[in-house]
Amino acid sequence: MGVRLVDDPAAEARTRIGRGWEGRGVDPEVLADAERQVTGMLAGLNDLVEAFPMLGEPIDRTGETGERAATTSQHRPPERGGPGSAESRHTEGGGELHELSLTALAERLRTREVSPVEVTRAMLDRIERNDGTLRTFIRVTAEKALDQARRAEDEITRGVYRGSLHGVPLAAKDLYDVAGVPTTAGSSILHDWTPSEDSAA
Repeated sequence: MGVRLVDDPAAEARTRIGRGWEGRGVDPEVLADAERQVTGMLAGLNDLVEAFPMLGEPIDRTGETGERAATTSQHRPPERGGPGSAESRHTEGGGELHELSLTALAERLRTREVSPVEVTRAMLDRIERNDGTLRTFIRVTAEKALDQARRAEDEITRGVYRGSLHGVPLAAKDLYDVAGVPTTAGSSILHDWTPSEDSAA
């Protein structure tokens, strides 16, 4: 058997739901239904990580939270990328860039431990390597992302830090208008819609 998120989804759901909500005035039928739903979600996640080994093993967030969930694997995800690739850059704790939480990545960008270009290249490499199987993205605007990363890197280097999302590569759902970028909302009806303005959100 491959990687599993939890060994026993039903027992894990029972532990999480029961301990957290019993005795708080919640109807037992509601708790039982929540337990069934969490069991199904955990079983589905087990199936997902087994079916797509490129996702790697569950990430150990011990260093960031100070405690480990009982179900988290103690193994690091398999190494990806060659020695010269952006994604092969390990963080101080031994993990890879894509494993960092948003706050941890923002701090590394702010302190110039990593650069926006380096992080963006690592994410683009990961998308290119895995999206043929996962089919997560409708459109990847790699050049635009790299241009924005270079601009952010220049600003951060000059001491112009705009806040915790400065230099962080983000993916937006295809529901949000981006000026000059085809936006389809996942519908063939809008296959040729290219907005002239960014969405307000």
